[in-house]
Amino acid sequence: MKRRIKWIASMLLTANLIVAGSGCNQTTAPSDPGGNDRQAEAPVLPPAEKLDFAFDFFELEDIGSEKAEAARWNFFNARVRLAVIGVITEFVLTPPVLAFSLALHTVPSPQDDGSYIWVYTWVDGSEEAQIRLKGTPEYDHVKWELRVSNTAENITNELWFEGESANDGDSGFWRFHDFNRAGDPVVARIDWLSEGTHEELTFTDLDENPGAELAYERRGERHEVSYTTNAGDEDLFIIWNGDGTGSIEAADYNDGEKACWDTRQEDVDCPVVISETEE
Repeated sequence: MKRRIKWIASMLLTANLIVAGSGCNQTTAPSDPGGNDRQAEAPVLPPAEKLDFAFDFFELEDIGSEKAEAARWNFFNARVRLAVIGVITEFVLTPPVLAFSLALHTVPSPQDDGSYIWVYTWVDGSEEAQIRLKGTPEYDHVKWELRVSNTAENITNELWFEGESANDGDSGFWRFHDFNRAGDPVVARIDWLSEGTHEELTFTDLDENPGAELAYERRGERHEVSYTTNAGDEDLFIIWNGDGTGSIEAADYNDGEKACWDTRQEDVDCPVVISETEE
């Protein structure tokens, strides 16, 4: 399955580059022959750019000397851990993000059952690949499914992921299927929420480590990342703020105690938290 996912990502990336180079940007639904505009009926596509764990803060340049690096050990420890997480999430999330990017460049076709279908076909010589995104508006949400086909890989209209989103696209979930296994089992789930300056994105492993969860949350300028094992134990908790300060708590670092950094990302003692009963 990993080989096929890599192929899908490669195909989608190539197709995105071609579309971007052509300047194509068709987003409107066709008008009804009777004169009624169908644009208002087409469901809103979920925001693909929100399906991304925003770790940009940790992409700072290295500071050079070993002495300087040693003074920022807490920050660098958090940075390394998030870099590993970033590689994993990029592998999982890049293909669907690219798929939605392509869907935005196609015209949705209304169906008799009230649904809409976005189709993108990519041809390279004798090889032909296609993604089909179907959105079905319901009372307070939209049901989605995306299927993929490829002649070279002998993939025919396989269900890759499905889920639901709110009518405005600002919240919802995806369930990912492994169509290379019997029964097309659900192997992962992604939940998202976007309300102004409040964003949430959660990835749940339902296959290799069932129940393990990676969660990201932003409230204003405060960001939080946590990783919880399938046993319910929190193995990692990282916070960073708009002023550059932050902290890390990890079971295998600093004896499991919180470790902090200041506005220059240099190690500092964590502030003492006084509970209401101690005041």
